[in-house]
Amino acid sequence: MAISTVCLRNWPNLDVVVTYALLQEILETPLYVTFGSRNLSLSDDEMADSIIARIYTIGVGKGYGYEDAQVNGRTFGSETSLFLHSHENLSDDSSLRELGVWMDRDVQDGRLTKKQPYSIGWIMHQAFRLGHNHTEVVNRAAHVVRVLIDSSRAKRDKRPDLGMHEAAKKCSAMALLSGGDYYGPFTVRRYIRDMYMLGYDEELMVGKAGWFVHVHNEAKRREAAAKKVAETAKFDSFLLSRCQEFGTWVEAEDPYLMSRLGQDRDMVVMRNPKGNIIIMSRKFDLSDVAVAFVEKEPNLWYFDSDRNILANGTESEPAEATALSRESLQICIATRVKRRRF
Repeated sequence: MAISTVCLRNWPNLDVVVTYALLQEILETPLYVTFGSRNLSLSDDEMADSIIARIYTIGVGKGYGYEDAQVNGRTFGSETSLFLHSHENLSDDSSLRELGVWMDRDVQDGRLTKKQPYSIGWIMHQAFRLGHNHTEVVNRAAHVVRVLIDSSRAKRDKRPDLGMHEAAKKCSAMALLSGGDYYGPFTVRRYIRDMYMLGYDEELMVGKAGWFVHVHNEAKRREAAAKKVAETAKFDSFLLSRCQEFGTWVEAEDPYLMSRLGQDRDMVVMRNPKGNIIIMSRKFDLSDVAVAFVEKEPNLWYFDSDRNILANGTESEPAEATALSRESLQICIATRVKRRRF
């Protein structure tokens, strides 16, 4: 059997993984997973050649994401919606159309990833932050998607006995979870229930669901530890001369600490042991700082204007460490930041 390759966007979100699972559905062949940048420059000919070579891309390459696509004037809210529209045999399946609706909403406001207990999307992101193998994370999450689809189709064909739902609540895998009785789509609790309804072996269910629970609990532990450090540790500060206020300088490599300090401090600059920098501010606009750094080191800096984060390489877009000294960095930041307008 021929093996195809799929290149997913670095640090894929839930939408990309759902699309990947749908690609598996139509190809019915093993897929070798690689990862690439959303910012790759790919021509139409290169994209066409990749399909001929059985190399598929999801969310990779400038101009090839759902944000850029239009079909007869129609735009799309997610990679999943675009993929379903492009494959009529999939879009005719009501169980799959629902995925497009869910992903459009999640991309828009994060309701599935950020607002559900034991969210698969949130746990995926934490697994990447914690250093888990990206291919393993993607394939585990894709299994959640396939179980959801299979369960939805089974319910459509034959409505399950209500007693099965009650029995699912008492299975050993459910005991891994704490609190609540919420079964929203793409949650661990829903995943367990769907596997139970499909007749999965309980030991297998514990293994598959347990991996997500372990990552969830470790991420919560790291968040709590970061909160304690942020509240008790002393960090260096430097004057933001243009605004007459202070920024916080941190020598560490801890995304959880960075996130926590970003909530509590007006500006945080974190440098990891390799010398890479990330700058976050809730109070000051970093756009002019970004322009200055990009001019100095064109391919080393990335600015996320929506989140107001400037990074010398990111978790999803790695780069060499900046050659700028701490003093040079602080002077440029101090003289170019400006207050944000909300």
